[in-house]
Amino acid sequence: MATSAVHGVRLGLVGAVIVASFGFALAPVAFAEPGDRSTQTPEILGGPNVVVLPELSIRVADGTARRELVQGQRVGATCQFSFEFEADAGNTVPEMASVVAVDPDSCRAEIQRGMPTSLPSDLQVAPGTEEGDGGQAVDTTADQRGGNHSKGNTQRRTDREVAAQAVGLKSTFWTIWEDPAKAVINEVRTSVRSHEKNGQISNADCTWYWQRLGQTGWQRDAGFHDFACTSKANKAKSVDSEHFFNDDFLGPVCSGRVRTHVYYVNNAATVTLNKMKGSIKYTWAEGGCQSWLGYGTLFEPGAFYSN
Repeated sequence: MATSAVHGVRLGLVGAVIVASFGFALAPVAFAEPGDRSTQTPEILGGPNVVVLPELSIRVADGTARRELVQGQRVGATCQFSFEFEADAGNTVPEMASVVAVDPDSCRAEIQRGMPTSLPSDLQVAPGTEEGDGGQAVDTTADQRGGNHSKGNTQRRTDREVAAQAVGLKSTFWTIWEDPAKAVINEVRTSVRSHEKNGQISNADCTWYWQRLGQTGWQRDAGFHDFACTSKANKAKSVDSEHFFNDDFLGPVCSGRVRTHVYYVNNAATVTLNKMKGSIKYTWAEGGCQSWLGYGTLFEPGAFYSN
């Protein structure tokens, strides 16, 4: 019997260690069998109700793939898993993480991590895709000794003003969701670049970006969007939250099912004085044929996307 998936992932990188928080619904459904929608094969996770998630178009490069079993914690009707990823200053090697399969009975997941074969920025945007970004926001809070502040207080600076300051570290983090045809149905990216002065972070440049595949019915809930660019003396962060939904996902295959949702909560790129990080507090799909979706997270230390 198959099990429906409500996926949640929270990711970051510690040199070569991933971070993710993954939620998985425990209630079974009857429209597909485990593994029907994926070419992935679990190597170290077994069980009668194991759900295999669809493989992504971006894959872990041969020779770098590592499989792990992660023991989750049962929280209400979900299993939640946590991992961590970050990179030291000077490290520019990208990393990715994806969930191969989940066993809701034992609350364990099989994870694959390693270097990606490509980055989302390398992929050609599919026809019918709508893109959006917030341009470049600059947080001057640390300069003003004022602590954190919201997106409403961010301001723009010219390229000359930005270049006039010493650049610190840079970080970019993506979360992507794909359908069984390996088309990116929606994606969120955040990027941050810090500026240092007198051994502290004086301010930060931040960008965010999203896309949705409108051609197959995916829509964006603009009211859910929440972006912030913040900096303190020892940390800078670019963070965004988004919600996408689809009333017609997979057409007749999912006829009679409720709306399919995908949520991104706090997709963040972070830098400190000596480290770069990427994380997402939660990402999950629910409703409709959500268990037909695959997803992954990618981290590129030392990179800043100015949109």
